[in-house]
Amino acid sequence: MGDCKTAYLCKQPASPLVLLHERSLNKVIITAGNPTASEQSVLADSCNAIVSYFSQAKVSPNRLLYIAISRVFDLQSPRPFGGQKSRPGYAEYKGKSAHSLLEYTVTMCFKWYWGCRGPEALQFTVESMNLALEMHHKHDRDYLNEVTLKGMRRAGHIDWVKAAFLPYALRDEAERERSAELRAAEVRFTPQRWYISFSPYH
Repeated sequence: MGDCKTAYLCKQPASPLVLLHERSLNKVIITAGNPTASEQSVLADSCNAIVSYFSQAKVSPNRLLYIAISRVFDLQSPRPFGGQKSRPGYAEYKGKSAHSLLEYTVTMCFKWYWGCRGPEALQFTVESMNLALEMHHKHDRDYLNEVTLKGMRRAGHIDWVKAAFLPYALRDEAERERSAELRAAEVRFTPQRWYISFSPYH
């Protein structure tokens, strides 16, 4: 995850917090953490909480992450993600995978909190993660496909200008099943080709 050591900007260190998948509420929550836990441990546990929360849906957790990122990586988001149009905070992210995107997002909001700049970014990130799964259950597939692509564009994982198609792994369950059926049909109904070689001796 990289070095997350932060020089505190205030005299009193921030209270130890960590993200937790609270199954009784079916949400990711911010809760009191172990005061002796290392920063790396807090970040790893918090990333795992989000993955656990997303994994209950019948879609790739990465699809839900990109849906959340479409909201987090926005000019109007609290710092360190939002900012001016010419240089928003999220432009600092240079990773190329969903794994690195999750680590970056969790790391930055915790570093902001540990730097005594307030919990707003942490709260906003958790709210966005929870909202992503709610949207998955409430909205239609085509709308969510567009939101997923929006998150991918803002993360720099697809081109901003060129037309893009949602990767097979990021589609919803029904769409993936339909694609599998079409591929199977293509195999079944492909005409057999016969190749005839002519012998020079005949």
